[in-house]
Amino acid sequence: MKVITKEEEDAHYSAVVRGGVIGGTLGLGLGLAGVALASRRWAGFRSMTLPFRSFLVSSGATFGAIVVAERASINFSKARDPMTGYRDASRRAFDDARAAETGEKRVLDWARDNRYTIVMTSWAAAITIAAVIVGRNKFLTTGQKLVQARVYAQGLTLAVLLATVPWR
Repeated sequence: MKVITKEEEDAHYSAVVRGGVIGGTLGLGLGLAGVALASRRWAGFRSMTLPFRSFLVSSGATFGAIVVAERASINFSKARDPMTGYRDASRRAFDDARAAETGEKRVLDWARDNRYTIVMTSWAAAITIAAVIVGRNKFLTTGQKLVQARVYAQGLTLAVLLATVPWR
């Protein structure tokens, strides 16, 4: 555990508070804009209670404050740590070998390392696109539209899962 001085503690505290205020202000603005836009666009949203809409706005502000304050704390710690940019000989050799690889190999390695993120993102995109496409059919009920969108997204997700299987 590192012992810090009172000045370092005060500087860290002010950096975190500054980040929290900035993030909270941005989150508040985005929350207000989102609630105002949703209130204009959807009647169902307009029928929600004022406390719930206030909760949505304050949640955006709280989220923004927490995330930006945490990042400010991490950046402050990295700026003060003399070992931040240090790379030992094995790390330098690994980075040199990585730089010598072809672009295709790097992309395939990245895809292998992040296959679950790719699957989840493709599922979210597929369900959104399928819901938009199926939502245009005025002859289906809402339940039928949801089932159809889910089936299309499930099919694409299965295809992506098969594509990301390490075949070695």
